[in-house]
Amino acid sequence: MAIRRNPEPGRQAVLWLATAVVLLIGAAGCAFIILAAVENPAFHLALWGGLFGGVVVIMIWSSIPRDRNFSKRWLRFWLATRDRSDNRNVLRVGRKQKPPKIEFGNNAPPSVDSVRDAAELNVSWVPHGPPTDRPRPHD
Repeated sequence: MAIRRNPEPGRQAVLWLATAVVLLIGAAGCAFIILAAVENPAFHLALWGGLFGGVVVIMIWSSIPRDRNFSKRWLRFWLATRDRSDNRNVLRVGRKQKPPKIEFGNNAPPSVDSVRDAAELNVSWVPHGPPTDRPRPHD
């Protein structure tokens, strides 16, 4: 009979070990650089130590298991105490209204009389010459 073991604690231990090794090597490197490159290393080492300690505290705090209902309680508290917006400022989503259709003309071909009138007046579809209100550009 085979024994089934839960591999989850081992995985967490390996992750924590890898994180600790990386942080310790990085911390030793930073400390060496501070000691080698700075004239007054006491202030810089204290600042670095505070930052390193803060990172360690945040990592430990994030690994502590939490109550799942805690965030739901905060959400209910926020919903109960939040400032209600005025109904006039609430965005209402509805159907998109189409703008009224504008008729620019009929789509019928021109009549014989309108073509004859245009031919007599020497009308073309492309404007000929410069516009009347501005001079023609010079090359």
